Amino acid sequence: ATRSTIRTTDLEILRGIPLRESLHRAGALWRANPRELTLEAREECYQRSRYVDHLDVFISHTWQSSGVSKTWSLLLQSGWQHATG
Repeated sequence: ATRSTIRTTDLEILRGIPLRESLHRAGALWRANPRELTLEAREECYQRSRYVDHLDVFISHTWQSSGVSKTWSLLLQSGWQHATG
């Protein structure tokens, strides 16, 4: 596994959300394309994240792919228990 180092200045903008929380309600967060959300709904999504000093895992993705596909992939990779948390 490759680990990257985050520069100190990046810590000022580094935010994260636990995988379990992102998969809550069967991955509703992953299924909602931000471009299709109201400004208030996007702010609510942003507020679910919090400042962190490190990330255990960084998940890169595109909103062009299906949110359902992303949710299924994450569930299969991480375990079904995350969907009900």
